[in-house]
Amino acid sequence: MWSFRQWRRRRFLRRHGIAQTQWRRAWQRMPLLDGLTEDEARRLRELAQLFIHEKSLEGAQGLELNEHRRLLVALQACLPILNLGLDWYRGWVSVVVYPD
Repeated sequence: MWSFRQWRRRRFLRRHGIAQTQWRRAWQRMPLLDGLTEDEARRLRELAQLFIHEKSLEGAQGLELNEHRRLLVALQACLPILNLGLDWYRGWVSVVVYPD
């Protein structure tokens, strides 16, 4: 049975996406992802989109978080929960990213 949260997430994914060029650029920066199957890559992309949408990503010590950096952080955060789902981060409100 679908919950309101699942419906809202599906709706968001249909309406908003990560540009293909941005996705390829981020993927190239993370060779670890090369071992993923097509299905895993699709699910990771969706999780990353939702993570960026639902969580606040904040740069510390003057770090500017542009779209590319936000996507890289989201990919790294979502890879460990790829088979678990975004609800594993339900209690998280924001992620603080340090320059180093």
